[in-house]
Amino acid sequence: MLVCPKCHFENPNSHKFCQKCGMSLTHKSCGECGTPVLASELKCHHCGAITGQIWLAIVDRQRVSESLDVAEAVDTLAVAESVSVATLPTAEMAVASVSEAIATDISEESEMEPEVETEEEVSETSDVDTIASLSEVLEQVRESTEPSETLEVEAAAETPEVATLEESSLQPEVAIEPTDLDIPETPISEEQAALEIPEEPEEILPAGSFLDQEERYQLLEDLPLHQLSQGDTQVKVLDCIPLQQSPLFALTSHPVEIPDRMDNPNPAWALAIPAIAKAYLALHSQFYAIVPAIHDAWHWDDRRVLLLEDRSTQPALIEYVQTNPILPSQILHWLQEVTELWMGLEPWHCRQSLLEPQNLRLDVEDQILCLQRLYLDLPNATPTFTAVGQFWQTLLNSAQLITATEEDEISELQQVVAELASAELDSVEDLRSRLETLQSQLQPATPLSSSPSDPIYLGAITDNLDMDDSPTMVMPVLLESLEASGQTDIGRQRTHNEDDFGIETQVKQRQGARAFSTHYKGLYILCDGMGGHEGGEIASALAVEKLREYFHRHWQDSLPDKEVISTGVLFANQAIYDLNQAEQRGGSGRMGTTLVMVLVQDQNVAVAHVGDSRLYRFTPSRGLQQVTVDHEVGQREIQRGVDPETAYLRPDAYQLTQALGPRNEDFVSPDVQFFKIEEDTLLILASDGLTDNDLLETHYLTHLEPLLNAERALEPGVKALIELGNQYNGHDNITAIAVRALVQER
Repeated sequence: MLVCPKCHFENPNSHKFCQKCGMSLTHKSCGECGTPVLASELKCHHCGAITGQIWLAIVDRQRVSESLDVAEAVDTLAVAESVSVATLPTAEMAVASVSEAIATDISEESEMEPEVETEEEVSETSDVDTIASLSEVLEQVRESTEPSETLEVEAAAETPEVATLEESSLQPEVAIEPTDLDIPETPISEEQAALEIPEEPEEILPAGSFLDQEERYQLLEDLPLHQLSQGDTQVKVLDCIPLQQSPLFALTSHPVEIPDRMDNPNPAWALAIPAIAKAYLALHSQFYAIVPAIHDAWHWDDRRVLLLEDRSTQPALIEYVQTNPILPSQILHWLQEVTELWMGLEPWHCRQSLLEPQNLRLDVEDQILCLQRLYLDLPNATPTFTAVGQFWQTLLNSAQLITATEEDEISELQQVVAELASAELDSVEDLRSRLETLQSQLQPATPLSSSPSDPIYLGAITDNLDMDDSPTMVMPVLLESLEASGQTDIGRQRTHNEDDFGIETQVKQRQGARAFSTHYKGLYILCDGMGGHEGGEIASALAVEKLREYFHRHWQDSLPDKEVISTGVLFANQAIYDLNQAEQRGGSGRMGTTLVMVLVQDQNVAVAHVGDSRLYRFTPSRGLQQVTVDHEVGQREIQRGVDPETAYLRPDAYQLTQALGPRNEDFVSPDVQFFKIEEDTLLILASDGLTDNDLLETHYLTHLEPLLNAERALEPGVKALIELGNQYNGHDNITAIAVRALVQER
């Protein structure tokens, strides 16, 4: 099935346009010039920009016992032919085809074994085999020590000095755990080999050839097959059918039931995924911005193939620090990330990933440390914390540190790294403590941003909350009018607008012989998308669309409660997340959006937000207040008790802690709050293009206060806010919604 990149509707492979929204399934727009380009093409024919989906392929050779019997793992009556996992376009086909993939020759010695377990005994030893979704498999391996055991087996299989699986003398009646061995590694008959697995006529598979039998993944460079005996090889491949789900995605995204045609209680497809692929899936979920996403994995003869998100265009960290000025506090932050990664990689035996100099990459735009891939630990060379210290000592000595920083603070950082390199500091907890202490001492000499002034604390403004200590009588009031206006602008530095907004205001009047009443209802949504061309704008528009759709169904005559509102936000998040999964976006390429939303029901107001888009409230008695608190690292640290000034010294202080779309609902927790309108009120929903550098706090008397006057039109006032944002910021898209609520005494 072809997944539409716009509405993620699943279409038959033969269709050229989406059945639901009509979008082309064969062409895409060039991100640079907008020219329609075939989805299977590498470059735009008009401007030469890269438009194709490129994956990093890691190919290695596996050593597998030739006498291993897995006949009891599947129904041998269903075995027909050996099929690569990469051939399967959908989840249902994956279940069916992989079940047909396993045919093994039972050795005479195995057939002569007198003891055979009963079906009941086999069932008891094959718990993982019966799982009908890989997500359940991952959940089990996260809660047990199986990841360690799994990857130890694979690492041992790659090292000649370690005993092979053949030496383990596995008996045919012993149930084979899926995390210990992947089914496609089992030998097949000579007849099948002659029919399905071609001999290697050449030592090099040239660029332009295909990595798979289905001719989906085309090599962009030569693949030296003769080097596989010495280790794995990395090459780039072009995805010629980018809208088609990979089988691995299908297996991990859908709880698949066993089809009727496969009368087998043990789903063979669950066994067909290499253990290292499961490591990528689990670790990417835990460190989604750091560990690359895995697109697909399969076995090709005696070789294993992994397709990963390509991060080769990102600079190596050790090279970046040699040519760019770096704050010591930034290196400190990276070292803290490495400490957390070390503990996360340990159960999977992938700590070697942190010791390969070219494997540590940097997302320059967000200053996020990234791994290009995972490296298994060598069985006879367990990685040590000392090796981490030695690597970072080399990096620190070659870095261009900003010299305005106090010398004693730089010396302290060098001392910590030196102790780590010499094994004087060999405890993770001790290192954590030292780094936290050092973090409070390091003071950045100059702001990382070029903005004239960066706010230190972005909490609510409370200067005008207590106008008078004496008790105040609140007069009963009614909402007299409710109106809104919104605008968005691309800004002065961006090439496209990723913001979106939605405004719906309803006024219902009821009149009779003895009564007259007016009721107001308003839904106001603002989203700031992220994810690049055809990414952020899709995410923000989809969020607005889904929230409107949801509240049309779930909001009638009274303001929804917190649970209903939160569910609506998660509904929008799931729509964007599903689209990310369908398009197989990974890492920083995953699209997402912030959200600030206001629901008004007469005098009652509900506010929900995710990310750093804000709601401000201006009233005559209280002045300007920031209602929402940004979901970013700096604010998170403040909520943990860290001093605000210290919290915003972190290099990642302004990095979002949550957004809609990049991750599933387990990682999204919208803030929802309620208040009443008791006096004339102006609500401002704004993206960070307008709120950066305390812009509204500085200019609210000239640009917000006049908008409370009922005689002033809102539209010119919002336009003036956009112009203000372009004048003082302009580095980002700018979006604002002004909601004016005027009251009268009962």
